[in-house]
Amino acid sequence: MRATDGPFSRTHSNRDASMDPRALTVLEFPKILDRLAERAAFAASRELALTLQPSESRRAIEQGLRETSEAKLLLELQPDFSVRSAHDVREAAERSQVGIVLEVEVLQEVRDTLESGAYVRNVLTKFADRVPLLGGRGQTIDPCAGVSGAIKDSIGERGQILDSASPGLARVRAQLRTAYNRLMDALQRVLDSAAYRPMLQEALITTRAGRYVVPVRAEARNQFRGIVHDESASGATVFMEPLAAVELNNEWRHLQLEEDKEIERVLRHLSGLVGQAADRIIAGVNSLAAIDLAMAKAKYAASLRATAPALEEGYRLNLLHARHPLLTGNVVPIDVYLGQEGMAGHDGARAGEGAGGGEGPLAGKGDVIALVITGPNTGGKTVALKTVGLLQLMAQAGMHIPVEPGSSVAVFDQIFADIGDEQSIEQSLSTFSSHMTNIVRILGQADARSLVLLDELGAGTDPEEGSALARAILSYLIKRGVRTMATTHYSELKAYAYAEPGVQNASVEFDVETLRPTYRLIIGLPGRSNALAIGQRLGLPGEILEAARAMVRPEEAQIDDLLAGIQAERDTARNVRLEAERVRAEAERERAAVERRLDEIEDERIAVLEGARREAAAELEGARQQIRRAEQRVAAAGGDRMEVLRAAREVQQASEEMGAQPVQRRRRPAQVPVPEERPIGAGDRVELRRLNAVGQVLTEPDERGEVEVQLGALRTRAHVRELTRVTRREAEARAPSRPEPRVSRPEPLVRLPAAQNVRMEIDVRGARADDVLPRVEQYLSDAYLSGMPFVRVIHGRGTGVLRQIIRDHLKASPLVQSYESAGASDGGEGATLVKLAV
Repeated sequence: MRATDGPFSRTHSNRDASMDPRALTVLEFPKILDRLAERAAFAASRELALTLQPSESRRAIEQGLRETSEAKLLLELQPDFSVRSAHDVREAAERSQVGIVLEVEVLQEVRDTLESGAYVRNVLTKFADRVPLLGGRGQTIDPCAGVSGAIKDSIGERGQILDSASPGLARVRAQLRTAYNRLMDALQRVLDSAAYRPMLQEALITTRAGRYVVPVRAEARNQFRGIVHDESASGATVFMEPLAAVELNNEWRHLQLEEDKEIERVLRHLSGLVGQAADRIIAGVNSLAAIDLAMAKAKYAASLRATAPALEEGYRLNLLHARHPLLTGNVVPIDVYLGQEGMAGHDGARAGEGAGGGEGPLAGKGDVIALVITGPNTGGKTVALKTVGLLQLMAQAGMHIPVEPGSSVAVFDQIFADIGDEQSIEQSLSTFSSHMTNIVRILGQADARSLVLLDELGAGTDPEEGSALARAILSYLIKRGVRTMATTHYSELKAYAYAEPGVQNASVEFDVETLRPTYRLIIGLPGRSNALAIGQRLGLPGEILEAARAMVRPEEAQIDDLLAGIQAERDTARNVRLEAERVRAEAERERAAVERRLDEIEDERIAVLEGARREAAAELEGARQQIRRAEQRVAAAGGDRMEVLRAAREVQQASEEMGAQPVQRRRRPAQVPVPEERPIGAGDRVELRRLNAVGQVLTEPDERGEVEVQLGALRTRAHVRELTRVTRREAEARAPSRPEPRVSRPEPLVRLPAAQNVRMEIDVRGARADDVLPRVEQYLSDAYLSGMPFVRVIHGRGTGVLRQIIRDHLKASPLVQSYESAGASDGGEGATLVKLAV
């Protein structure tokens, strides 16, 4: 069984069985698979990588892209994650199902694979909420703990069968050790014997033909009692088994054979366990291969600085700063779109953009079905075609592509390409007939769900006929709604693209000053004819140049001048826009610095106010202590306690009022919104969307547009297009376990102990007359301080003595306004209701 399960394998069928093989080869997709396979950890995942195919199923593509994104996240969460020592043991599992005994090395591979599967399952379970797709695959792995445990208990790390593998093996090996020791003792006695010592060549015990022997001089062979098993090359030594050791050798050899049989039984038993679990083991290897393929995609994506493209609903694509993944060195990125015009979002994506950002003179073409690219040889036209085609294939294979975030691709049923002679980018020559043969095939199969890439359309024949044929082919494809990109040298196709609905001009830029192409793709602007300018730069005589200019048709010269003007205006607009963005970035940095200083000032204000609160609390606490001592002195002197208690209540109320007014952080006026197009820079609070986390940017964007972001304790790198600026309030609300910036509502700063947890009644039944009055007096003081209007004193009926003592005290107390017997339902004469003084 091979690892062909899943939406991207070669066995996956669509309406044309698979993507066009010639396009896959021409666009160099197999080279991508080779590089992907290099990052796979074991044979099963390498096989998946090498057989990976683009899919036309949106659901399968989305799953592949999400799994790659999850694998990238998993490498951030646990950088050392891998499938460890997994092996492709599917064939071994199938063999064991039919009763074949597996070798020790194969059983070790099965054990390692099962243990690796258990590790992978545990890790993915741990992060299942962050990587749900990979977590789901992990749940399909059965560790088969019984099988791996049995193999581990039976086979050592060096491949030896352990004594613990079976009781029979342990018994035989014990007997074997005993027999060996007896045999060695017998042979050693021969070596030590005075009778045999002169006959021996040397005092040595060795083996011949699986039997232990001693070296005997050839001339003494007839005197030495034993069996000859071998002799030396010179004939001077014969190797003989002493007769005294024959039976012991026989016993030792017999036990060796018994050990081999017992080992065979152990291996057969272990192979049987593998066979019983074969289906689960095979399924586990397939899951490990799929998980490792996702990890290989993630590693390859990291090496390319690739991102996950969005999938367009229609047959449109929009690639931002796209780079050919097979090119090395200083690769110039390009912006390309097919579909609704103006989708690409970078400088150079459209021609004619002015300082005000309005549409240029060549805009307004509506839905772009075909893109016609013109420009000089070796200027990057073919690379642009291959970049678009290869990135589309990679995306449909569930791989991230080297573009900036915000890019999107379509889901095409087929991709066709007629580029060069199925050779590399550097060798793109072919005959007209071979081109036509391939184009005829493409025209017969392409439809509105296809992407067609045509290099040097109509080349290799008479220019007039080739140009007419190229226009007719484009018109045929456009009529059928086929998304098409074509390169050409024919100037007639520039006018055709300008006038034909659904067709857009594009060009690769050429620097006349350096006489070198810049490789930048400009959509909306056809390529200029640079022949005269190049000739002038190279020193062609002016007389010849003037004669050539006179031969050029006036309308063509006028168009060339117009294109030159558009290019100059576009460059000026881009420079102005870059300068405006720089100024805005600097202003934002200054605004962030001011905001940080205001925060510091506010923190200082809160600290001052809190200090004042603490000082006031200390003073109130001192006043409370003084009042308590005054109350005690008045009570001891028999004076009026009423004024003292009133003062205590006022202190209590002041404390509560002060505690009820927390120090709050003042709100600053809302900032003037910063335009969204301002680049993200150091100091910005941002959300990293792929991690759903909020942090702060630490560095300015580098030449690749990447910054460092601090996310709590984690510092990571991300592209600015993965970030969304958030406000300070949003950042603080999203920050986990972060203390509130305002002071929480405090408890009252001064508390009189007697005023806490006062009940509505006191029960003094059974108390002695000498003890009851201090308890009642303390209770009345506590109730008064707590602001209670009424209380109940439960004294019981009895003889009425306790009731009378209490009521006499109430009559004299300044804390009591009046009292009366409780109602029948509240105790009647057994309780007294007391109304406290105000």
